[in-house]
Amino acid sequence: MGHTELHIGISRKRQQAGYSFQTKDYDKYQFIIVQSGVLNIIVHNKDIRLEPGSAAILKLGSVFELSSREGYRGLALIVEKPELPELIGEARAIRASVQVMATCELIEHYLLKPDKDSKRTLKGLSEALIWEVAGQEKKQLERHAEKWPEIAKGVLDVNLATGMSARRALAHLPLCYRQLSRLFKAAYGVSPKQYQVAARIREAKRMLAGGDTSITETAMELGFSSSQHFATQFREFTGTTPRAFAARPAL
Repeated sequence: MGHTELHIGISRKRQQAGYSFQTKDYDKYQFIIVQSGVLNIIVHNKDIRLEPGSAAILKLGSVFELSSREGYRGLALIVEKPELPELIGEARAIRASVQVMATCELIEHYLLKPDKDSKRTLKGLSEALIWEVAGQEKKQLERHAEKWPEIAKGVLDVNLATGMSARRALAHLPLCYRQLSRLFKAAYGVSPKQYQVAARIREAKRMLAGGDTSITETAMELGFSSSQHFATQFREFTGTTPRAFAARPAL
């Protein structure tokens, strides 16, 4: 990560019991550290309970829901127009590192007991905190880099018949799609999109060979947008049409 100057707002959060917020396209970056109470975040139908010491990373463009049954208090850093790729993507939850917690405590101290240099000090601390959080997130992802291709492959297999694109199916994983694609191709020799289509065609061949489903039914069950789209993809991968493949005599 570079040293691009960020314009960061600092907010002391104090939400009452019953608080809720949701968005399908978040328009800023926000880091929220929970100091007391409990904050819940839902990302891709996964409900995560954030207790004191846990944090939510809400990135530009992310989809999530926040709620708190009992209310919570915390500290938030907000970047209104983030341009760095590290601040754009999916929302996620983390357990704050010792360094992140220490920086949050210093920010809290200067908010509660300001002096003549507080404004400059808070600016430096808030920028340092953003870099620390991004660094912690990067280390966590890199620590498990060898596992992500296998995880992504499993996600694509589970979503074989949903019709979702590879990008959308993998969107809930904490890596950006470009990084995940690079790791996936290094492991399997193809991109996630290429793997997804090939896996659907393999399953289509199995279904057609069994003779239990029609071409239209096969296309629908495997999430293709139409029989024509299915036929085009099938021919590209096999060199023949679904109809010709299904008509072949059984071996």
